[in-house]
Amino acid sequence: MNKKIKYLFLVAFIFLFTINCGNNYQKIYPSYYKSKVFEEKISETSKFSTEKNKEKFHELTLENAIQRALTNNPNIAVAVNVIEEIDAQKETIKENYWPKLTTNIALTEYLKEQRTLSNAVSNHIVSGDLILKMSLFNGAKDENEIESANYLKESAQFDLKRKKQELIFNVTVIFYTLLYQQKVIESLIFYKESLQKNILFTEELIKAKKAVENDKLKTELALAETEQKIEQENNIFSIQKRTLLNLMGVKSNNSDISLSGELILKKDNELPQKEKVINSILSNRSDYLSLQSKLKAQAKTIDSIDSGFLPLVSLYGSYGGVLAIAPSKNPSDDIIEDKGQIGLMFEFSILDSLFSTAKIKKEKAKINQIEQQLNSMKLNINSEVEKAFINLSSFNSRIIVSEKTISLAQRNIENEQEKYKLGMTTLLEVLNAQLSLLNAKLGYYNLIANYNISEAELKLIAGEN
Repeated sequence: MNKKIKYLFLVAFIFLFTINCGNNYQKIYPSYYKSKVFEEKISETSKFSTEKNKEKFHELTLENAIQRALTNNPNIAVAVNVIEEIDAQKETIKENYWPKLTTNIALTEYLKEQRTLSNAVSNHIVSGDLILKMSLFNGAKDENEIESANYLKESAQFDLKRKKQELIFNVTVIFYTLLYQQKVIESLIFYKESLQKNILFTEELIKAKKAVENDKLKTELALAETEQKIEQENNIFSIQKRTLLNLMGVKSNNSDISLSGELILKKDNELPQKEKVINSILSNRSDYLSLQSKLKAQAKTIDSIDSGFLPLVSLYGSYGGVLAIAPSKNPSDDIIEDKGQIGLMFEFSILDSLFSTAKIKKEKAKINQIEQQLNSMKLNINSEVEKAFINLSSFNSRIIVSEKTISLAQRNIENEQEKYKLGMTTLLEVLNAQLSLLNAKLGYYNLIANYNISEAELKLIAGEN
C-alpha cells in the first residue's frame, strides 16, 4: 500500500507541476506578450491632450532639430526594434542547446482490456511521465541559423545607421527650406512696404499734378496681389513647419516653433574630394554594407536548409508511472508500477527532405536578387556623386552671378525713382524695377538654400555621419 501512495504522490506532483508551468509561462517568457504591452502603449499615446503636450521651440537650431529627430523619430525606433527582435530570435535558437523537460499525464479508456507490466488487466489506465530530451547533433542547423541571425543583425544595424543619415538629410532639407521661406516672406513684406510708400508718394505727385490717378490704381493693384502672395506663402510656411515637427517626432498639433539660423553660404566648409569619395564610398555606404550582410545571412540560411538531409541525434530519457484502475485480473498492491527508459534517438526527415531542393532554389533566387541590387547600387552611386559635385559647382557659380544681379537691381531702382520724380519715366517702370529686385533676392536665397541642401546630399551619398 505504501508503494501505491508513493506513486499517487508522483502522479499528483506531475499534474501540479504541469499546471504551475502553464500559469507562470507569462512570467517566465514575458517577450511572448510584448504585443499586448505594445497595444496598451499605443492606446495610451493616442490619447494625448493637445494642451498638455504643447511644446515651444524658440530659436531652434539645425543641430537641435537633428538631435531631437534622432531621439524621437518613430522610424528610428522601428529600426531599433528590428535589432532587438533579431536578438530575441537568436536567444530562441540558443534554447535548442538546452535539454527539454516536459511532462504528460494521460487518462485512457480502452475498448479492450490492457495488461500492464505487473500483469494487472484493466480498461482504465492512468499514466504519467517526466521526459528529458537533449539534442546532441542536428547537422549544425542551429549554428547556421545563429550565424544567419548575426548577419541579419549586422544588416539591421547598418540600416539603422542609414536611416539616421537619411533623417539628418531630411531635417536639413526642410530646415533650409524653412529659412528660405522666411526670406520669401520677409522680401514680400519689404516689397509691400515699398508699394505702400509708392502710394503715398504718388498721392503727393497727383496733388502736384505730376501724376495721374491711374498710377495710384496700378500700385494699389500690385499691393493687393502682394498681400495675397504673403498670405499664400505664410500657409506654405506653416505646412513646412509641421513637416519639421513630424520629423522631430512632435505629436502635438499646437506647437510653436521659431528658427535660429542664417541662410548664408559657408564657403569655409571643406567638401570631400571627389576622387576620395568615389574610392571610399562603398566602404562607407551603410545601405550597401547592409545588403552585403543580407547576402551572407542568406548563404547561411541555405546551409541551414542543407543540414536537413542529416539525421538528428538526441539523448532521450523518461521516468513515470502507470496505474490500472479497477483491474479485473491480478489485483494487488503492485498495480501502480514505475517505468523508465534512456537512450539515443535518431530522427530522419523523409518528406521534408523531398521539398528541401525547392526551398534551396527559392533562397538562391533571393541571393541573386541581392547581388543584382548590389550591382545596381554600384552603378547608381557613381552617377549620384558626379551629379552632386556638378550641382555644387553650378550653384556656387550662379550665386556669384546672383550677388551681382542684386546689386544691379538695387541701382536700377534708385535710377528709376529719380527719373520718376523728374517725370522722365512711368510708375510702371518703377514697379518693374522693384519687382526685379524682389525676384533677384528670392533667386539668391533659393540658390543659397539649394547649395546647402546639395552639400548635405553629397554627404549622404558619400555615407558620412
